[in-house]
Amino acid sequence: MSLDATFYGFATLADAKAAWHQQLARILSSMLDRGVIIDALLASPPATQQIVATDGAAPAILWALWRALEGGSIASSYWQTTTGESYLLEPAATDDFCQQLTLGITKYIGLCKANARTIGDAIDAAGTINAVLVIDMGAGWPSNALASGIAWDEYPSFLDLSDTPNSYSGAATQIVRVNAAETALEFVDHTFLALTDTPSSFSGAGSKLVKVNSGATALEFVAVPALPYLLSFDAPGVPTASMVVFHHVFTQAVSFVASLTDSYVKAGTAATAQTDFDLKKNGSSIGTVRFAAAGTTASYVSISASSWVAGDILTLIAPATPDATIADIWGTLVGVR
Repeated sequence: MSLDATFYGFATLADAKAAWHQQLARILSSMLDRGVIIDALLASPPATQQIVATDGAAPAILWALWRALEGGSIASSYWQTTTGESYLLEPAATDDFCQQLTLGITKYIGLCKANARTIGDAIDAAGTINAVLVIDMGAGWPSNALASGIAWDEYPSFLDLSDTPNSYSGAATQIVRVNAAETALEFVDHTFLALTDTPSSFSGAGSKLVKVNSGATALEFVAVPALPYLLSFDAPGVPTASMVVFHHVFTQAVSFVASLTDSYVKAGTAATAQTDFDLKKNGSSIGTVRFAAAGTTASYVSISASSWVAGDILTLIAPATPDATIADIWGTLVGVR
């Protein structure tokens, strides 16, 4: 370990880097807060040096004023220096004072942050404690004396900021988001899985749907719910002996629950006595649709759950001995597909 490292008391390289980053943060803060000298922007040399504040909300307020002037919502305003002098702000011309002041402060802040990033990168790249200690923390900082004639193309780019990516390379079509540590911006793929409130993988989710979870906090994959299959029929008149009341051929897979829950079969005219209709699948009985004496709503006897495929035929057959009065049979059988 070197004498310098011993003097500073750094036990590890990580300790040295952490201390230098803290010092860098203090230097950057002092640079951003020291204000800018605007003498060169004034029409005539001032008697005393004129400094405009750059700390706190001052830059943001100045930007808001500039936008208001440009948008026409205000005609003019005044901006005060740290020594109390006020200067007129008006809509921008080619070398307008307000525009020069706004761009100058923005450029100064951007250059300060860019230099802090350069020094920070050097700290991170250092391989020894001595390499950290010899980094010149005072190098590269911009002058806070604004020059006249600042142009828009001198405005620092997104990449020049201290908390943004260093390059656009490899980031085509990506989007910008705040990183997990909430300390900087980063490029990420704008995919569904990259979001924080979505599933982390498509694995096992084939053919599933997306829905909001029960906690209303995120999205999740769910199986496609069974869709209803409604089989409606209407057979007017009085059914004769063993008459086919209706038949239906399926064109897709359908299933019915036991006892045809949620299904209804009705008669327009009630039966005189108990009347049983035979429900068949492909010609074989699978249960009974029964009307009680004087009843107009059927019940279902000995009908188990059933599955049907394309080509299967469902038939409802009237009793061999017709009831004297029952007539106008209609209904809806409810299945799922």
